[in-house]
Amino acid sequence: MFKFLKIERYYSGLLSLWREENVDSEKQNRFLNYSIFTLLGIPTMLLFGAAHFLSGHHEISLLIFIAGTSLVWGWLYIWKTGQGPFVYRLNIFIFGLMLIYTTALDAKGEAILWCCLFPLVSLLLMERYEGTLWSMGLLLSLLAIFSSDAIVPNSFFYFVDFKIRFALTYLMICTITFWIEYSRIRYRYGMEENEQLLKKKQLNLEKTIQQLNQTKKEKEVVIAGLKKALQEVDTLREILPICSYCHKIREDDGYWSQLERYMEQYADILFSHSICPDCIDRNFSSYNKDNR
Repeated sequence: MFKFLKIERYYSGLLSLWREENVDSEKQNRFLNYSIFTLLGIPTMLLFGAAHFLSGHHEISLLIFIAGTSLVWGWLYIWKTGQGPFVYRLNIFIFGLMLIYTTALDAKGEAILWCCLFPLVSLLLMERYEGTLWSMGLLLSLLAIFSSDAIVPNSFFYFVDFKIRFALTYLMICTITFWIEYSRIRYRYGMEENEQLLKKKQLNLEKTIQQLNQTKKEKEVVIAGLKKALQEVDTLREILPICSYCHKIREDDGYWSQLERYMEQYADILFSHSICPDCIDRNFSSYNKDNR
């Protein structure tokens, strides 16, 4: 479990190093698969390339060296440009060519076992249908080698039962890898749809919260207005000390205010002044008599 967590940490760390804007998750996944193939392939190619060179198979060691160099160059190229499909196709082609060449010239019948890795590489690097085409192309090439093993000099002779078992095993690996990729992609699409639904629900929830906060603020304003109105009503319900001559009202701080000002301040009442008939007779009686 601890080793698995360490691998997962390295995997996530490699992903975090390659930060490019608008990089699709599928693109990142294929780049990480390519990185794993590179990390595992380079030491293996160095080991077997040196073994073939020491045994006198210089052509095979040169082809292995070219394949290893292409892996490293492709990794650096993708890291810098972010363009992977061309590099994947090139390395799949070189890897397949190396397998075909080594299988055709192998005198011990051991190189054929490495061909079982080809479906994994092609299906994990390319889209599953294109990867299947690459895998079937290699299988047809191997079947052609099987049919010409009596023609190629010093080549290993494969018995019919081995040819059948190998073809069935190769097809099983292709099918299993294809199904794994299909399940992974379907799961990823499902996760992305669920993530979009969750984002929509989150946006709706945020809108609802904003509306509730707005309603709360409006209620607080209304409550504050009601409290103020109740305070003003309570103030008006009190016994008001009023001057019996000028009708000014004494406030709590001892200040005497005009009746109009007091009512405007505490009861929100506006006054419009006029003169009643009694006051006209009392104050303007002489004027009225003169006009008569």
